[in-house]
Amino acid sequence: TEIYLDIQLPYRVAKLNKLLLEILIELVDKHVTNKTELVSDVKKFDVVKGALCYIRENYQNKITIEAISKKVLYDKYALCREFKKFTGQTIIENLNNYRCIKAIDYLSSGFSVADTASLCGFDNLSFFTKTFKKHIGKLPKEYKLSKE
Repeated sequence: TEIYLDIQLPYRVAKLNKLLLEILIELVDKHVTNKTELVSDVKKFDVVKGALCYIRENYQNKITIEAISKKVLYDKYALCREFKKFTGQTIIENLNNYRCIKAIDYLSSGFSVADTASLCGFDNLSFFTKTFKKHIGKLPKEYKLSKE
């Protein structure tokens, strides 16, 4: 502030310009850093979105985290971390939840519980029943009966 107030100070304009330039450089440095972080977050979001699309398109098949990571061209450990950060769920939780939501459609259309489990990518009927109950709040047979 001394530079700004003292109009008698030699080199006043040069010192003010230097100070202004330092402030501008600091602002640009902060802006570029935040922009880089934003671009990085957008790329990570696109990877998670790709993983979600893969799950939606292949829920009826056996899906592994390795297969998803290969599809989206991303390290499987980083994918798991970013997926959890963006969705609040693990990849497996999201997959099983989506399968259960799709199972409701099959059960509502008259498919048996066993057929529904198979059509939604569950190899084990007991695991399907337990997972459905966890995600939907009812057993598949109860859901089927309540819809009839």
